[in-house]
Amino acid sequence: MYLPPLFLVVSIVLPAFPALLTVRRSLFVAAGALVAAAILLGLAMSPQGVGLVWQAELLLMVPMGLSGLLLGLIFKNRLSASKGVLVALAGQFFFTAAAWAWYWGTTGYNPFSSASLQAALNEVIAMYLQTGGGGGAAPTLARFAHLMLFLWPGIQVAGLAAQMGATYLWTRFLLIRQGGPVPVVLPFSLWHLPWYSIWSLIAGLGLFLAGSEFGWPLADRLGGNLLYVVAQVYLVVGIAVVGFHFRRLRGMGLLKILLVLALVVDPQVSVPLLIVVGVLDSIVNLRRKPEKN
Repeated sequence: MYLPPLFLVVSIVLPAFPALLTVRRSLFVAAGALVAAAILLGLAMSPQGVGLVWQAELLLMVPMGLSGLLLGLIFKNRLSASKGVLVALAGQFFFTAAAWAWYWGTTGYNPFSSASLQAALNEVIAMYLQTGGGGGAAPTLARFAHLMLFLWPGIQVAGLAAQMGATYLWTRFLLIRQGGPVPVVLPFSLWHLPWYSIWSLIAGLGLFLAGSEFGWPLADRLGGNLLYVVAQVYLVVGIAVVGFHFRRLRGMGLLKILLVLALVVDPQVSVPLLIVVGVLDSIVNLRRKPEKN
């Protein structure tokens, strides 16, 4: 399936508009505007009628549009930032899964099946080799394709979560510009996970090790994908910890530049270190100010 180059930007920006209509007007006005926009988009995409593109259009409008309406209700009812993000994430996962399940049921084609994903990755590898890529890289690409297939559910979950988080912040920014009601959001450098979040890491590691040891493919894949998603969350927290201490280095411009270069030049080392920092911060709070004597 082909995705436009700006699809990620559109998926972040578009839900904000039905959310703003829901806050400023009402849910019914925003839903009516969403239906009208879907009809106009269908006419623009297919001059002969909406019926030719209705499946692809609903795949776009259902997750983005309904998520926007849900965001509007979240802001209108003034939920706290933590509760609002969790509700928005749950809605995003549900709407996206429902849209793709409907697409699978009506067309009989599942683009997320192992066979479909393997065929798509094989096409990418073939294109790479045809465009002059070294044949010696084929085994590495094959291992990368196998890893992508293994972590595909976790990649989708982490991507949807990041998309909804960005959409939430974007919608909140637009509401601030319009003087609307917005919940308080902590600065990024103060983002923190509670200590009991470590159990998600323990559960993922336990499932992964049990699946590998006893030959349980479902537990192996579930644990690996859970570890991947949790690692992304701890990576964000680790970056927040570094940002917190980075801001405290006042008047040390050279040291700041060296720190940024050290994190960017070798991500194979810096990313695991940031994840470890995020895990440690959830346990011992690395941003606790030292007590005065």
